[in-house]
Amino acid sequence: MQNPLLVLFFLACIACADMAKACDLQQGSSIPQLRIASRSANPGESYIYQLLNLALQKTRKDFGPCEAKLIEATIPRSRVQLKLNRGEEYDVIPLTVSRERDTSLLPVPFPVYRGLMGYRILVVRSNSSPDFSQVNSAADLADFSYGVGETWVDNHVLSFNGLNTVKGLNTAALYEMLKLKRFDALIRGSHEVISDKKRVSHENTSAEEKLVIAYPLPVNFYVRRGNTGLANRLHTGFERAYNDGSIDTHFDNNPLVKQTIEEMHLLKRKFIYLCNPTLLRDAAIDSDKYWLIPWPKEIKDCQNKFIASLTPPSIK
Repeated sequence: MQNPLLVLFFLACIACADMAKACDLQQGSSIPQLRIASRSANPGESYIYQLLNLALQKTRKDFGPCEAKLIEATIPRSRVQLKLNRGEEYDVIPLTVSRERDTSLLPVPFPVYRGLMGYRILVVRSNSSPDFSQVNSAADLADFSYGVGETWVDNHVLSFNGLNTVKGLNTAALYEMLKLKRFDALIRGSHEVISDKKRVSHENTSAEEKLVIAYPLPVNFYVRRGNTGLANRLHTGFERAYNDGSIDTHFDNNPLVKQTIEEMHLLKRKFIYLCNPTLLRDAAIDSDKYWLIPWPKEIKDCQNKFIASLTPPSIK
């Protein structure tokens, strides 16, 4: 018969080991650090840096001190994911939710941008853009072609909904392809349209002024598979921040968020909704508190049907 005290001791050791993984002491640092893979190394400009620091502060008493550290990641996202899973250079990365990422990494099920990534804006040529002014439904969108990245989830979403896509290697290449009239519009997250202005050559392009092509496209933080200590810490921190209102304050006061809502006139645009056939797990679509603009019933029903089936639909 097993000694119950030994069992409790064993479980406690597992819990302690798990907690230790939540934030590691790096060489040359006196405080454990959380290494964030990011496109920018400037904490003052980083929404994700500030958000993760908030989660770490909310869980300091439970898990101990930890400070976020941005690591600029200029290599392809696929290589970042490999390094993350090996425990090399990075501890966490924000990524659009996909089946492949859910399988290879460990997600923290919390919508980082509160829907902004899925509120897609069309970037068009400034002087020779097709006329989107008469678009009033998803069916009307089929008259145009859309530029997307080779690995973007948008490929499956747009194709499933009967829309034509043209693939590009990366964002910079897609802007050049747009200028060369390889497609009618480049599709970007509403906040990405703002940040693109600092990252890529965007001359002679502008945001289409009327539409939002909206579909659930949540961004989650991902950690190394098996690093449940870190995943639990972040999830606990985010839930506490939601419950005490500090995430709302962070979101509402963030310069990128404010600029996106104001410059894109986001809340005044016409929303055309599409279903995302790749989202096959509960991504809190039904929890209105997590989203800037709650999803309409028809989208919730569509997404829940896919989640319940646990079988991906065929992609056209």
